Amino acid sequence: MRPRRSLVALSVLLLGAAPAGAGTWQIGPSIGMDVFSSQGSTITVVSAPAGPELLLGGIRPGLRIGSWDNRLENEIYVDTGFLFLTSEGSSVSILSNTLNYAHAFGRRSAPYFTLGLGFTRIAYENDSQTSVLYGGGVGIRERLRHGHGSIRTELRIDRADSQETFSEPVNIIGVHVGFDLDLD
Repeated sequence: MRPRRSLVALSVLLLGAAPAGAGTWQIGPSIGMDVFSSQGSTITVVSAPAGPELLLGGIRPGLRIGSWDNRLENEIYVDTGFLFLTSEGSSVSILSNTLNYAHAFGRRSAPYFTLGLGFTRIAYENDSQTSVLYGGGVGIRERLRHGHGSIRTELRIDRADSQETFSEPVNIIGVHVGFDLDLD
């Protein structure tokens, strides 16, 4: 899949993501542990919040912004992250975004599954590389008693497929914990 096709597909999903009727908007970070593997080598990362780590090419975003429907069973959310470093005239930027769908099997304490598609773009000086990021996960969500947010724990498996010929695909297995604050 070419970067342009990936961005078009992501744009179409984003345009269709507006929730119908009243919903619950949420924002929150993820804290977690990820295992990255590619061609037999493995790296383990523990991060708080999870985000675009420089050494791993910013593959995993870490800020979740989304909206549940009025029954709190279906959610569309964007997982995003950005990192910009500069030193002595050199700069590196990493942008990582995924558009995701989650379905919970209940209103309060409930298991859920999630699927997502997105991209990671790394730029250094005049060079850049874009990778398609896709995957899914299962988890459990606990709505807080006062009704102003939720805590989630999720096991997620993702893959980053580079659009460049010199970069290998990366498999990512992660366990994340997050707190989502209701904005309504």
